[in-house]
This record gives sequence, C-alpha cells and structure tokens, in this order.
Amino acid sequence: MLSLDLGSSYKISQHASVYFSAKNLTNTPLTFAEGASNRVIQREFYRQTYQVGATFSY
Repeated sequence: MLSLDLGSSYKISQHASVYFSAKNLTNTPLTFAEGASNRVIQREFYRQTYQVGATFSY
C-alpha cells in the first residue's frame, strides 16, 4: 500500500519560520501483517492530518 506525506517550511527571517505538514494524503489504512502469506492481523483507519505553525527563536 502507498501512503503519502508532505512537509514544508519557510524561513521568514533569522528568528522566525513557518511550516506546513500533511499526513496520509492517500487515506491509506495502517495495516500490520504476519507470516509468509502476509495475513493481516490488525488494520486501523485514520483520516488525513494537517498542521500549520510558526516557530520563533531568540
């Protein structure tokens, strides 16, 4: 299965930056498998997650 995440940041000045993060853009379930046949033993479903923020340092 294919899962796609994206992250980016931009430095505004010497002391400030902004960032953006997006996870699970393909809406792929998290799956755990075992054995040679890759038998699925656990499957979890999560939606896309987005995060935007800023960082400051002095």
